[in-house]
Amino acid sequence: MKKIVLILLIGLLYEAAWAQDKYAIMLTDKNNSPYTFANPSAYLSQRAINRRVQYGIALDSMDLPVNPNYIAALQNAGAIILNTSKWLNSVTVDVSGNANALGTILTLPFVKQAIVAARPLPPVADNNKFSFEMQSLEQKQTSLQKVAAVSSFYNYGNALNQIQMLNGDKLHDLGYRGNGKIIAILDAGFFNVDSMTAFDSLRANNRIIATYDFVSHDTNVYDDHTHGAMCFSIIGANDPGNIVGTAPEASFLLFRSEDAFTEKLIEEYNWATAAEVADSAGADVISSSLGYSVFDDASMNHTYADMNGRTTPISIAANMAARKGMIVVSSAGNEGNSAWHYITAPADADSILTIGAVDASGAYAFFSSTGPSFDGRIKPTVVAQGQGTFVSDPFSNIVFAGNGTSFSCPVIAGLATCLWQAFPMANNMQIISAIIQSASQYNIPDSLLGYGIPDFDSAKSTLLSVFNPYSGYNDFIKSVYPNPFNDQVIIDFYADSNRKYELDVFDITGIKVVASNGIFQP
Repeated sequence: MKKIVLILLIGLLYEAAWAQDKYAIMLTDKNNSPYTFANPSAYLSQRAINRRVQYGIALDSMDLPVNPNYIAALQNAGAIILNTSKWLNSVTVDVSGNANALGTILTLPFVKQAIVAARPLPPVADNNKFSFEMQSLEQKQTSLQKVAAVSSFYNYGNALNQIQMLNGDKLHDLGYRGNGKIIAILDAGFFNVDSMTAFDSLRANNRIIATYDFVSHDTNVYDDHTHGAMCFSIIGANDPGNIVGTAPEASFLLFRSEDAFTEKLIEEYNWATAAEVADSAGADVISSSLGYSVFDDASMNHTYADMNGRTTPISIAANMAARKGMIVVSSAGNEGNSAWHYITAPADADSILTIGAVDASGAYAFFSSTGPSFDGRIKPTVVAQGQGTFVSDPFSNIVFAGNGTSFSCPVIAGLATCLWQAFPMANNMQIISAIIQSASQYNIPDSLLGYGIPDFDSAKSTLLSVFNPYSGYNDFIKSVYPNPFNDQVIIDFYADSNRKYELDVFDITGIKVVASNGIFQP
């Protein structure tokens, strides 16, 4: 009898978990908002404002938050507010507790429409969207697969091949390791990241600067799925001899937008909100190993025709993030060996980096989703190692190899961050363009590898030809004063805190008048 009661109780709890009516309420305008362009600090951090100023990105209506008066009216109608999206001008709500709420909401003058975002249906059996990556993880690695060369700054351990394939180690050796940049990772959870050995240096240096769960609406992202933790290790790990990430000195925002054990349209709206918060916080790069095409409720399914970069909520939001000056890096998807086989949203978005997968030798990985986008654009953009990619296990701290574009995506995201650190004067699209131009198939892109395997040392050279700090006096020296001077002169110049410099001064005839007394570091 006790067993029967227990089973019944579990069934009731399970039903309560999915029996929710959730809608995306699309709004008509932002009229009479208390937010103005004159006071952007009310809704953007100074870092986000600085990005807009530096790259000439004008404030527009998309920057203004959803009108709080409209939110209050939705609450008064009986809705529970979940998330808001200023880019989509929408509010996701739960109306399962009030039978009259939706009808009342639809009568409000500022409501354009209500889109079903989550129906009261149970998850499809075995619908763990990350099952491919989870099942691909190999057994415990008993020895390092490859160790770093003596000349490398890091001992990458197992991660060497996935970094060296892209010449990312050369960026690291020059001092470009992500310092000063912020990466937002949008995923399904970051289980045990607060205790994993791989992230001890990030924690010691307070480089995990914010966390938020847009599914459960709290700040704890360390008690959910392991997928985000493994993706994070590919970027942020610093466990010498075992695994070192592609941007181990960056700072991070860890956001949960995905409920791994269901597949509902509302998760795309969660992603949009998370991306907006990343923008407002001043993030430089978004790394997202998520993709959407098929849902628990088939009526929500996307079609290949929807993969045009401007239809799905998540792809619209990804495009907007790019417009706001961030680099968005998205996995292509693991559908290459399925009937669908195409990329999944937001991989179809324009102006982002969509990452496919290759194996350790650089050959196409059979599971990697293919292009082009429905409107004929090259997708994936580029590829990285996603078959046999090494990650840190959140349970044991042991290094494992797994498969998936979820793992090739963060390889590129971290190195794109390092490249941008080297050229902060370049905007997001110039960084993306340099990565594309460096790729192995730049002149002959295809639907499997896109433009191919990028070479970040070559991308650096491309950007140097445009932004060479030594090409002219005004590119490197900010000012020299006083002029004329007697016994003292101040030289104000651009410098990277991660690099060391020597200073020699020559007179107009070319004679060295001051020799450096040694190497100094800013």
